[in-house]
Amino acid sequence: MIIKVKGNAINVTTANTVSDSSVVRIFATNAATITLAGDTVGTFNMAVNTVEIVEKQPSDTIAASAAVSCTPVSFR
Repeated sequence: MIIKVKGNAINVTTANTVSDSSVVRIFATNAATITLAGDTVGTFNMAVNTVEIVEKQPSDTIAASAAVSCTPVSFR
């Protein structure tokens, strides 16, 4: 998958819209439970050193049980 970077990576633990992005790349350096809140609601687990691409509404937030690196991106 090819993605376009739309901003800088930030460390996320508490609820954050990640620059109001609708697509976010999440990199977990530690195992973490990811929580999405807003129009898109749910949780999923990430293993150590894994990457997931999440599609969400711009106002939806992402939170994590351990710090994860979140980068606003878009599909090419």
